[in-house]
Formats: sequence, structure tokens, C-alpha cells
Amino acid sequence: MIRMTASIFFIDLFNILVNNVDQLMISHYSQTAVAAVGNANQISWVLMLLLTVLSNATVILVTQYKGAKSEELVKKTYAVALVSNIILGIVLGLVFIFFGRGIFAIMNVKDP
Repeated sequence: MIRMTASIFFIDLFNILVNNVDQLMISHYSQTAVAAVGNANQISWVLMLLLTVLSNATVILVTQYKGAKSEELVKKTYAVALVSNIILGIVLGLVFIFFGRGIFAIMNVKDP
């Protein structure tokens, strides 16, 4: 359990560090770019949190089913998780493509 929790922790930590390094590197370009990366990181963080919750739920279910030696439920859980993530990814991608400006407007981000 500790090993599984630690791996999730380090994945999230590295994601945060990559976002911070992005901001640090772009800060040499302009303050507007830093603000843009910061705003994108907020959305990215919410999406990563959502996908992490779904992933953790899948791991918990699969672990329980494997412990109960129910291979059929393990396969069903994997299939549902995969399809759910694909559908969620497509839907969220389309939402951000078509409603990106509206989302930034809700966040009170002004056009430069």
C-alpha cells in the first residue's frame, strides 16, 4: 500500500515541478507568458486531479477483485475504466477546444 501511495505522490509531485519549471523558463520571455502558463496550469491541475481520482478508484477496485480472485470483475473494471477515460478525454478536449475562451472568462482572465 505504501509503495502504491508513494508512486502516486511522486507522479503528482513531478507534475507540479514540471509546471513550475515551465513558468520559470517562460519568465525570461515575458510576464504575459508567465500569466498564461499559470492560468493553463490551474486547468491542468484540476484535470490531473480528476484523472487521478478515477485512476485511484480503479486501482482500489482492481485490488479488491484480485484479492477476491474474481478475474472476470477485474477485466470488467479495466474495460470500464479505459472506456471512461477515453470518453472523458474526448469530451474534455472538445469542451476546451470550443469553450476555452469562456472558461478563461469565468476565471477572469483578460485577453492580452
